[in-house]
Amino acid sequence: MGWRPGEGLGPDGMGNVEPLVLDVKNDRRGLVAQDDLGGKGGSVPKGGADLIGSFNVLTTLLSRPDKWM
Repeated sequence: MGWRPGEGLGPDGMGNVEPLVLDVKNDRRGLVAQDDLGGKGGSVPKGGADLIGSFNVLTTLLSRPDKWM
């Protein structure tokens, strides 16, 4: 029982041999910061006005339990 260098993980030794590569964030920015997008953010996609109206209706309905089915 246990792990030895060069062996895979798991009871059969058939698991990952290579360690996971992690991208560590040291700054306090979000996962998708403005610089990562490469362009301007905050614009509403085409047809987005309809979605925003639907979202407002949905949040109104969800916030009023007396209107639930």
